[in-house]
Amino acid sequence: MTGSLRDWYLDTLGIVQYRPRDGDAEEIPFHVEPEAKPETPHAIAREPNEPVPEAVPDVEERETVTAASTPSEETRNTDFIEPFRLACWQSGDDTLLFNPLPCGAEPTADEIALLYNLLRAVGHRDDTAPEVETIDWPLTPGAPADLGGARSMLSVFLDARIRQRGVLWVLLMGELPTSLVLPSGQDYGASLGLTEELAGGAKAIVIPSLQEMLQDPSRKRDTWRVIAHLAASR
Repeated sequence: MTGSLRDWYLDTLGIVQYRPRDGDAEEIPFHVEPEAKPETPHAIAREPNEPVPEAVPDVEERETVTAASTPSEETRNTDFIEPFRLACWQSGDDTLLFNPLPCGAEPTADEIALLYNLLRAVGHRDDTAPEVETIDWPLTPGAPADLGGARSMLSVFLDARIRQRGVLWVLLMGELPTSLVLPSGQDYGASLGLTEELAGGAKAIVIPSLQEMLQDPSRKRDTWRVIAHLAASR
């Protein structure tokens, strides 16, 4: 995620960031002092240097601790996602597009050219494609890439664009943005070409990614057919 976009997201969530005088944002880890334990009213007298026996939980307590500290296989599989990068383009005020990219990569010249042709097909009148915004997850490199956090981040991002820019159409290009944004959670293959309503009144349309259309040009024709009606709304 670009620095300004990352700062916007953290500010939206109410996360205070320390900014030194030169303007560069720097995250300051915070430390919480451990809560002081109350003194035992009746301490047991012991000889000097006598080791204090550790409390041994009973069988039921040990089973509870073990179950709580060891995530199930299902939890490990569903709560985390591989780090990812999404390219985001805003066409006018009403159309937003998401397309997956390899981590750390920028759109290629062929991908930008295809995107421009796609936008012209739906009434984009500028001479060039809009500027790309990149969204990286997790926000901090090396941090756990949890699935719920990724979905929440994109939900906040979409909600802001819908309210502030009046976005009406969100094109989910490829499997990754579809799995993160589509409310029904339908399988990518089954949802291609479908339209679903998002919170705030915008509608999401699932189409192949730029990479998929470049690898298989026959998919362009189906994509054009699905989004052709957007031109009438401009």
